[in-house]
Amino acid sequence: MSNPAGENVKEAAQGFQEGIYLEKKNSTIGTGSTAKTAEYRNFWVTIAITEHTAVMALLNDDFRPTPIKETFSLETLRGPQWFFVAEGQKRYDRLRPHLDRMFIQPAQAASQPQPAPKGAAAPKSSPAKKGGWWEG
Repeated sequence: MSNPAGENVKEAAQGFQEGIYLEKKNSTIGTGSTAKTAEYRNFWVTIAITEHTAVMALLNDDFRPTPIKETFSLETLRGPQWFFVAEGQKRYDRLRPHLDRMFIQPAQAASQPQPAPKGAAAPKSSPAKKGGWWEG
């Protein structure tokens, strides 16, 4: 994926690859003698990389992107609980067009000013209602 920010992004993101990442988190469930440690695993896919951050989407159990996206610092993603999944590169290459349709194109369209429809009248304001919503 090309990034319009150019060489500065490449230098800052050096060593960080686009693709699928595994996030592992350990947590304790229960208390006292019944407490157990559980490991949570989440798979994320990169959407965009900037100079200091990566925008990623959470993958579901079928390795399809969900609407959930997060922005992580590259420093966080270099932490001990994050792992690049090299075996997932072919899947990432297949997902890339879908990621663009789901996240990149709608964001670009939303940032474009929308012209007002021709002949559209200004919205009419409704008179203020008295009483609460339950009074109809």
